[in-house]
Amino acid sequence: MRALDNCKVTLEDCSIEAATAIEAGDNARVDVIGGRVRGTVSALRADGNARIDVQNAEITGPIKRGGQNARITGIEAGAR
Repeated sequence: MRALDNCKVTLEDCSIEAATAIEAGDNARVDVIGGRVRGTVSALRADGNARIDVQNAEITGPIKRGGQNARITGIEAGAR
């Protein structure tokens, strides 16, 4: 799933499995509520001014943040 520009997306109780499962760039905001996200290259990737917020979701795979302003929140320290 890829969100760019000023896109706002809410994913609720979804199961996503891909090389890069969720990618957000530019000024996009993605809210992940519940569900399962698995990525082999990256489970979550935020670039630019993008923000990914995770609530009660199972995240498996690398988490990547590019740029000083990109944010990924709600991930526990032990997440893979």
